[in-house]
Amino acid sequence: MTIVRETDNECTVSIGEGEFKVFTQIYYSGNEWCAKVSNQGQVYQSKCIARKTDTDWNTIYSVVGIMVVLFILIGIINSIGKNKTPTKSPTTSNDPVETVAVSTVDEIEKLSKLKNRRIITQEEFDLAKKKLLK
Repeated sequence: MTIVRETDNECTVSIGEGEFKVFTQIYYSGNEWCAKVSNQGQVYQSKCIARKTDTDWNTIYSVVGIMVVLFILIGIINSIGKNKTPTKSPTTSNDPVETVAVSTVDEIEKLSKLKNRRIITQEEFDLAKKKLLK
């Protein structure tokens, strides 16, 4: 296959050799893109496609409008999901004091593990524990 750019608006593609060499010429003519398929000077197919030069603002406004509506709907759906109160499992306590105590104990255990692995110092452990117990 050989591709030759004839001008800024035209190129020719050729495939094959000798009597089997087929040329496809693609070019821009005014407001149309055209293509011709030929062999040995005989044109077998020619097709032009009109190119729009004006902007269809009604279509653009419609697409933008649909996108805005979808964006608003997605925002509403997300806000509804965030406002739901989490459901409590039957095994958890309803006593807020007990829940705070359990989470504080869990946090102190985590800090202790970090201290034992020497990721934090004794001073850092004591400071963090003091903050948790306030």
